[in-house]
This record gives sequence, structure tokens and C-alpha cells, in this order.
Amino acid sequence: ERQYYGSFTDPDGSEWLYGGVLAVGLQRISPARFREAASIILIAEPRPVVSLQTALAEFGRALLPPLVQAGCVGLILSVILAFLVSRGIARPLQSVAMAAGEVARGKLHERVPESGPLEVRTVAQSFNKMSAAVRDSQEVQRDFLVNVSHDLKTPLASIQGYSQAIIDGVAKDPTSAAQIIYDEAGRLNRMVVELTDLARMQAGRLSMKMSAIDVGEIAAAVAQRLSVVAKKKNISLQVETGPMPHIAGDGDRLAQVFTNLLSNAIKFTPEGGTVLLHTGVRNGGVEIVVRDTGIGIPVDDLPRIFERFYQVDKARGPKRGTGLGLAIVQEIIQAHGGTIVAASDGPNMGTTFTIWLPSPQLSTIMARRDLMGS
Repeated sequence: ERQYYGSFTDPDGSEWLYGGVLAVGLQRISPARFREAASIILIAEPRPVVSLQTALAEFGRALLPPLVQAGCVGLILSVILAFLVSRGIARPLQSVAMAAGEVARGKLHERVPESGPLEVRTVAQSFNKMSAAVRDSQEVQRDFLVNVSHDLKTPLASIQGYSQAIIDGVAKDPTSAAQIIYDEAGRLNRMVVELTDLARMQAGRLSMKMSAIDVGEIAAAVAQRLSVVAKKKNISLQVETGPMPHIAGDGDRLAQVFTNLLSNAIKFTPEGGTVLLHTGVRNGGVEIVVRDTGIGIPVDDLPRIFERFYQVDKARGPKRGTGLGLAIVQEIIQAHGGTIVAASDGPNMGTTFTIWLPSPQLSTIMARRDLMGS
């Protein structure tokens, strides 16, 4: 059995589709053979015309249900995901906010769990570090107030007592009493100067009068002045210094640094010990080393000795200071573009302070050498 199908256009220009059956195989006939196949029963109808709008409408009707289903599924998943994210982020952040409120009310021991997503853990860790830093700062300042009040009270009591004794005429040795008053007044003056320097540093107004100086000469002069104190304690004060390349610095401020370091070394070195002052050249700058065989510094205290108000020896006594000296020393050295490092192997193992200060003179010489070498 043959099947015939095809299309043709009538004289009016309309396109038709047709189909028919003949009892021999399947073949396609052209409009030219259509008349020869007149005995074949054919069915013809106009070719359907589908507009673009109709096609798009059909496409939309077919696509809409899957899109609606996908949208519903996506909405449900979004709600679930938002809930999980809010639990994982919002709750830890709420804990941080509550802890911050407690810290603001003075509860400085408040901590937050360091859990959750990475970003939340980072915030929690930063908060805990901040809280610990604030707590340590307040403890140090509280100790400072206690210590300063004690250190002010002691010399003032001595001054008042010996002054009254001189006025009443009951002082056995008025000259000795006057010397004690003078020494205690000097102690008070040093404390006031340190507090003033600290206030200036905090305000960024530490005055510096820069000029070309030889730090070796300044350090040697300070050592010479303190040699009398060392001799009284039977301490060997050794000085290894000579002419040094000039640096740009404030001679008075650097003398203050060397006085502080050498005085501390003598103060905390037992009788019969040794204090060494050494100067040299290193890495385009000058190096000053103060080393002693004294009581040393515990390893745990080393990272904090340059903090303001911090003191290694918590006990009150004649060797006690305000805890400002090394903080001021570090500020002065840093203002000169230098560094200061403390080292100690522990109690009774001595202490070494190493200062490095840049020297424009040395830097110029080294630059010229590098240029000639290249």
C-alpha cells in the first residue's frame, strides 16, 4: 500500500496540505503528478498559520507550571537557609553585643564563646582580646595609683617630719635632716618630671631638640657621673666606648635614657657585681649596650617591662619607682627612629638592654660603598 502526502499552493496563493492512500509503497508526489493520481482518495486542508504571539503563549503555558514549582521550592529553601544562617551568625553576634554591654558596665572579665563561622569567630576573638587589654590596663593604672600615692606619701612624710624637727629645735643633726629633706624633695621632683613627660607623650607633644651629637660621649659622661654611686655599692662600672659617628638626636633626652638604664642596672645589681656600658657600630647606625649581673627579669615579665606603670617588683621598698622610666625610655628611642630591646635569662641572671639608633653619616658611607661596589 502506497501513501501519498505533500503540499501545494492554489491559484489564490493559499497553501494546502494533502494526504492519500494507494495500494503500492510510500512515496511523495509533487503537484505536477497530482492530476495523474486523480483516482487516489486525497484529503486536503489549508496549512495552519500560527502567529508568534500564539506560539509564545503556548510556550508560556507549557513553561509556567515548572517555573512556579521551581520558585516555590527555591522560596522554601531560601527560608530554611536564612533561618540556619541567622542562627549561626545572629546568635553569636547577640552574645558579643550582650558581653559589650556588660563590659561597659564595668564587668571586664566578660568573655564570649569563640564559635560559629570564621567571621563571627574573628569578631569574638577580637572582642576577648580587647576586653583583656582593657582589664589589664585598668589593673595597671589601679596599681599605679596605689603605688604613686604611697611613693608620694613617704617622701612627704619625711619632709614634714624633719622640717618640724628643725623648726622645734629638736633635730640632733640639723644638717643631716636638711640633707634628707633635700633628697626627698629631689625624689618628688623626679616623679613629677616623669609624670609630666608621660602626659606629653600621651598628647604627642614630647619636645625634641635635634642636633648632630656623639652618643658615645654622652653615654660616657653619664657613666662618669654615676660612677660614684656604683663605687658606694662596690659595683664595677665598666665603660667600653670611644668616638662614634654622629647621629641626629636630642642630647638631653638621650642622657635621660642612659641615666635611667645605668641607674637601674646599679640599683638592681648586688654588691660586688658588674655593670657594663658598651658602644659600637651596627647596620648603618650606632649601638649602645647596658649589661649587668643583677637580679634579672623573669621571662614572663620581659614582654611588658616597657608598658606604662608596669613594674616587675610588685613589693614596695626603697628600690621601687613609678613604673614610668622604661616607658619613657622607649618613647624617646622611638622618637629618634631607633629600637630598644631587653633580654634576660631569668631571675639572678642579669639583664641586657640594647639600643640601636640610625646614623645619617653611616648610612651615607654605606650607600657610597654599595654604589662603588655595583
